[in-house]
Amino acid sequence: IERPAMCRCVISSVLVPFLAFGVFVLRKLDVFKSITYNLDCAAVGSDILSNSEDLTYFKDGIIFASAGDIGNLFKHGIDGVEKGKIFAVDLNTIQGLSMETPKEIPLLNFPKGRRFQPHGLYYSNRSNNLYAVSHPYQGEGSFVEIFNVRTGPLSLEHVDSMRPTGSMNGIINDVVEGPSASEFFVSTWLWYSKPLGGDHGARTVEEKLNEVKESIGKLVIPADILVRCNRGGNSTANTGNWECAEATEMKGQAYNGLATSTDRTRLFAVDTMGKLVRVFDIDPKESGSLLSWHGDIRVPHSLDNIDFEEDQGNDNLSVLNAFITSVLLFTVYLYV
Repeated sequence: IERPAMCRCVISSVLVPFLAFGVFVLRKLDVFKSITYNLDCAAVGSDILSNSEDLTYFKDGIIFASAGDIGNLFKHGIDGVEKGKIFAVDLNTIQGLSMETPKEIPLLNFPKGRRFQPHGLYYSNRSNNLYAVSHPYQGEGSFVEIFNVRTGPLSLEHVDSMRPTGSMNGIINDVVEGPSASEFFVSTWLWYSKPLGGDHGARTVEEKLNEVKESIGKLVIPADILVRCNRGGNSTANTGNWECAEATEMKGQAYNGLATSTDRTRLFAVDTMGKLVRVFDIDPKESGSLLSWHGDIRVPHSLDNIDFEEDQGNDNLSVLNAFITSVLLFTVYLYV
């Protein structure tokens, strides 16, 4: 007769801490925060852009959009995932809330046998290169793929590849070019390599334990890094030997979107879990630029992608809310 009551007590003592922790995580991720939506928006290309994760401005009103089917890739691994693509969206065709269907951009000279599943994107108007974080999920780790943008017709010629974190899978997120095409910076958002079979697939005991450690640890321990990759010379991106290392000792809880100021003297790094945009000064050196912490811009929401734009004398940061789709605009005063 007493056993059911004792069981209820035991179950309660186990469930209550888990429920409390769950509520803490949901509050951390802004699930309970209200957002004022601008309803004058419409989906564009939702039928062909599979899990598009990032945008970058090209020129003349054209933006590039990644479509790497990232959501399904992280859940299930590479099997059955749509092949990744880059699309061009022409903002000049907007009429009311409609525009032309995004157009796929052909990839030229991409390495045979390697999957291309783009995540973060960055276009450099200095080098005319497009940088793409890609997770092929083929056991070699994640790549930064570098393309030169060709026009007439628009195409992307593959010119270089680099694995900033070696064979670790899925841990890099975004990329930006440094002061020259001989250098780029990459953000990491995970501690451990993602399982090749996906988060919902068969995993080893170690992979399951790593997921638990990371889920809990990220809330209290900043451990994600920013990586700098560079090589000698200031040429545009051609195949060469890259060297990568931590760019700063300032670690984050989940580094995500990256942007640089127009003059490439500042780097802005979103820390999604930390609810901030971290500002660094870029100090160019012969052996590669160093990042010096300049300050943090604290924000009320968890952020994701970020872009920098000069507008009528102000320096603006556009950022995308990570968990509730909305765009926030900050004016950045450089004395921050």
